[in-house]
Amino acid sequence: MDKKYHQEAVLKFHRTKKGLISKIYYSQCHRRKRKGNSLPKYTLLELKDWAFSQKEFHILFDNWKKSKYLKDLIPSFDRILSTKGYSLNNIQILTWKENDEKGKQEKSTGRNKSEIIQSINLITNEKLEFNTYREASKSTGENISTISLCINNNRNSRKFNWELITKT
Repeated sequence: MDKKYHQEAVLKFHRTKKGLISKIYYSQCHRRKRKGNSLPKYTLLELKDWAFSQKEFHILFDNWKKSKYLKDLIPSFDRILSTKGYSLNNIQILTWKENDEKGKQEKSTGRNKSEIIQSINLITNEKLEFNTYREASKSTGENISTISLCINNNRNSRKFNWELITKT
């Protein structure tokens, strides 16, 4: 099988519902390594079953197909709380463009507005709360990426225990 034929076959598969879900799932698994997050808390089969049970997935997929596969309209699985991992109770279906805009908005503010970043000093037990990663970094001297890795991997830095608290 030549390379061009293989690429066309893969593209054709990714433009099916099962193929798109497979592509998204493997992208989630690959991206988590780069960002220091855990694996999705579901299997590919569980994600397919969940997506197929969501009316919104079928609507967005059909709209994407009708658009002749415009990138902005690709169905996308967004983490509702972006600092938490991928789990079936923390994902929603958006278009790629909606997901991208949400991510850009969260990056500009430093986090999801429904969450507070909390640190506990491991020496003094002093508890502090911050509205952004940048604010937490400036106040404690910890690097933003260290704070994020500690929260996402549920571990401590040398000086602080970091948690993300959801506002109720």
